[in-house]
Amino acid sequence: MNEQVQAALSRLREVVDSTWPVLLDFDGPVTHYFINGRNQRLADQLREVLARHHIEIPENVMDTYDPLTVLRWSALHTPKHVSSEVDAASVDGEYRCAEESDPTPGAVEFLDACRNVGRPVVIVSNNAEGPIRAFLTRWQLVYLVHSVIGRTPNRPDLMKPHPHLVEQALQLFDHPTDRYAFIGDSVSDIQVSHTAGVRSIGYMKNSRRGDELAAAGADALFLEMNNLAAVVRESARLARKG
Repeated sequence: MNEQVQAALSRLREVVDSTWPVLLDFDGPVTHYFINGRNQRLADQLREVLARHHIEIPENVMDTYDPLTVLRWSALHTPKHVSSEVDAASVDGEYRCAEESDPTPGAVEFLDACRNVGRPVVIVSNNAEGPIRAFLTRWQLVYLVHSVIGRTPNRPDLMKPHPHLVEQALQLFDHPTDRYAFIGDSVSDIQVSHTAGVRSIGYMKNSRRGDELAAAGADALFLEMNNLAAVVRESARLARKG
């Protein structure tokens, strides 16, 4: 573990102590949405839509496992009626993912810890809002989340790292920007945090991801969701004593 990662891990408590509302990415911190081949399956479904319309697909889009990459490309390079159909197919496929995916280990504990100490949690995600809410309903987690902000329909250009979604979340509460903590597991989550002026907490999951998030400038890092839950509870306990 390099020094940059170790330093970011050591700053976790400071960042938690100095922030309050939580902006939480969905795919990763809440559920591993696109694992077990679900990403490849959905990307293929979106390419099938393009193929039906005889759209020539470049090699990088043909080979990607990331359905959101296909979605972005279609919005930029195909007629409106085609990109809208791709967008609708993406939403349909994400509903299927919501039916199949489980909560990330420790995610429920983290959401419960935030609720117990009074921290509002807003899910801010490049995934579609409807499937996210379906997942939360399925696992009876709706009451633990203040709001859900998913990608804007037919506007994948506004997905993170564009600040549009985060800026919507910032309008929900009356706090200075640097009192918000964005928790995510991708470099784009760190990038959008910098752009929007919020603090960033990276869910590193493994050493390689930790290196990437630290290099992107994450204010803090953590390894597991239940570890973050423990820090949230401890921060509130000491604040009450103080």
